[in-house]
Amino acid sequence: MSIRRILTPFAGAPRHDMLDIAAMIARRQGAELECLYFCRPGDLSDRFLGEIFAPGWTEDFTESLSTEVRASADRAHAWFEQWRERDRIQCRHSHDPVEPAPVHWTECPEPYGEAIGPAGRTADLIVVAKAERSRPSIADRIFEAALLTTGRPVLLVPGRTILNRCGSAVIAWNDTPQAARAVAGALPLLDACRKITVLAVEEHGATPPLEPVQAYLARHGLRAEVEVRKPIGLSVGETLMMATDEACADLLVMGAYSHDRTQERIFGGTTRDVMRDPRMLVLWSS
Repeated sequence: MSIRRILTPFAGAPRHDMLDIAAMIARRQGAELECLYFCRPGDLSDRFLGEIFAPGWTEDFTESLSTEVRASADRAHAWFEQWRERDRIQCRHSHDPVEPAPVHWTECPEPYGEAIGPAGRTADLIVVAKAERSRPSIADRIFEAALLTTGRPVLLVPGRTILNRCGSAVIAWNDTPQAARAVAGALPLLDACRKITVLAVEEHGATPPLEPVQAYLARHGLRAEVEVRKPIGLSVGETLMMATDEACADLLVMGAYSHDRTQERIFGGTTRDVMRDPRMLVLWSS
């Protein structure tokens, strides 16, 4: 498997470290990189609902919203151009299919919840940024939408300084379809790793067999070690994060797990634990 198209969806100013990671992978893989900016990431009109029902409300609301959206898009594009010039990456506009270039800038006027699925399903990898603050943000919601609606592997760039090359990787293995899809999606990234560990965390006194996934990686020319851990006094997610810290891992590969609750997709405990404060690149698949 190879990576030929990488998508980086975002709203607001793009994080340079997210673009750096995506561009690094694009160069290594000979892939094109599309930066997808959501001009109206959600219902921005919520802030103006009071005005809609106030006496004397006019078309000023629509004009104010359009002005704000355009100004935000212009600022984001300026940030992008600053990064591109620094990295000396040639860019083409999305409406020009002739001029070859590795990086594309596309503005999407639709809300991310509607647009990210169709946009991401034809990408080989989606790279998103984790919010730098602890409370949920639009960046987190874009990540969740990408993970749950595209069917593609999603690489999460944490909200703190990280290594920019994958010297060590940990694969969280629990013998599920989600974990299998994550491993398959991570193969091009694992190829650049000097050390790979397949890790299982014991649950209810049982662990999945690790030799089959070790053999699968070997068939792709990747040598991996195996390890089993017991979550003594910790959750599975906490045990997993401790193991990656001890391994100084730059990349964690794992399946993401969710269940339906009142028509919402709610992430399971292990996924939430890792998603809350990732300290390395995390490649997910659902």
